[in-house]
Amino acid sequence: MNETDAAETRAVLRNDVRFWKFVCSNTNTGHFEASGSEPAFMQTKID
Repeated sequence: MNETDAAETRAVLRNDVRFWKFVCSNTNTGHFEASGSEPAFMQTKID
């Protein structure tokens, strides 16, 4: 991802009005892979 695309992505994700939901899977290599995302308009508590 180049710097311009990264800046646009940060601008979308840094939003004080709503939250984002990500669909992720465990890669078993120490990180998760996001396969999708969508805006969420209410906070969801994760226990």
